[in-house]
Amino acid sequence: MDWSYHNVAHGPLWWVNFTYSYFLITLAIILFIRMYVNGSNVQRKSSMIIIVASFFPILSNVLYVVGLKPLSFIDLTPLAFSFAGIIFFWGIYSSNMFAVKPIALNKLFNSLSEGIVVTDKDKRIIDMNPSAQRILMINTGCIGKPIGEVISSDIDFETIQQVNQYEKASIITGTIEVNFSSIVIDNGGIGGFVLLVRDISERVKVESALRSASERIELAVLAAGIDTWENDLIANLRIGGSRIFTELGYSDHEVPSTIDQVYNLVHPDDIEYLKKRMQEHFDGKISVYSCDFR
Repeated sequence: MDWSYHNVAHGPLWWVNFTYSYFLITLAIILFIRMYVNGSNVQRKSSMIIIVASFFPILSNVLYVVGLKPLSFIDLTPLAFSFAGIIFFWGIYSSNMFAVKPIALNKLFNSLSEGIVVTDKDKRIIDMNPSAQRILMINTGCIGKPIGEVISSDIDFETIQQVNQYEKASIITGTIEVNFSSIVIDNGGIGGFVLLVRDISERVKVESALRSASERIELAVLAAGIDTWENDLIANLRIGGSRIFTELGYSDHEVPSTIDQVYNLVHPDDIEYLKKRMQEHFDGKISVYSCDFR
């Protein structure tokens, strides 16, 4: 049987296509190498399989193009792709190559209870999640507009408008807390800003209730004619009231500010008993500390 074949000549456009294609292939290989160097164990294994599988068709094609043809005129690239397919098959089914799937970013973004608003470097809104729309009472029609124009006037955004560098700002207005930070891009510049918005209405209610309770206790203490203070044993500080010391005749500058200064005012015959009662309370021997001393 007489075999014949055509002599293939590559024109200028073919070489342009060859150069462009291998530029993209090289770029992809570099990205996979970076994944292998910096990634987790699962990513390292997957990237290594891809790199090894890609090596064979690339090598066979380059040899064919430069004229190094082991089997005369036959291009071994299709056969090399078949071999690469076998490696991919082994990676997928034997090594669970694609077992770890990336998190659905949009689903995560939209399901967060905190509101997130993303702006560009000129502080124009480019994205927001449903929680941000609910808390700030805005909608997607605000996308593309400056944030200072669409947010409720009750929120003072003057601080945010002044943030232009690698800064963070926090604003609490009524029942809304806004944390503002910069997005730093690879070249070190500012690519945009992120606002984390929280509904703190429950926290405001709790803090208000605590303030009311504290005020009632203070009024009760005042009406009973007693005094209270706090002893910080770690920092050796006495924090709180000074009425009892004033009633005992001490001037303002004589009122003790540390626990040691309180001990100095106690009668020498009572100081050991006072410390003993305090230690018994620390050891759990008595539930409530109580001590009479001079």
